[in-house]
Formats: sequence, structure tokens, C-alpha cells
Amino acid sequence: MQLVNPLEQQNAVKTLYSEFVSPVCAKYGLTRIELDILLFLANNTRYDTATDIVEVRFLAKSQVSAAIKNLEARGCLRREYQL
Repeated sequence: MQLVNPLEQQNAVKTLYSEFVSPVCAKYGLTRIELDILLFLANNTRYDTATDIVEVRFLAKSQVSAAIKNLEARGCLRREYQL
């Protein structure tokens, strides 16, 4: 039985994912984090705030904020404020 190094396996998955999403990013002029946020929101409807994205995806708050601002400016997202 051959043991698989978890770090090598994780890197292989990341590389494969990157190869898959790169053409989509190029086609629509999105950064990787912008596409990740759109996919996350589409697939996780109960998580719909920037805080959710930061906490669940373990992304930097500054990166999420900048990506959301760009997506909003392009009309890909709409911000709604809760009272």
C-alpha cells in the first residue's frame, strides 16, 4: 500500500482547480478571488455577507472587501444593508 502525502495531494487539487478556473476568469475579466466569491455565494445561499465569506472561506477581510467592491461596480453583486 502506497501512502499519499496530504500536502502533495492538496497542491495537486489546487493546481487542477486553478487550471479549471483560469479560462473562466480570463473570459469574464475576473480575478480568482472575485470568481471564488461568486461561486461561494451561488453555492451557499445561507452565507450572504462579507463576514460570512471571510469566516467560512478563511480569506483576508481586505481582499474580500476589495473584490466585493469591484464586483458591485461591475454589476455582478448588489449590496443590501440590514437595519
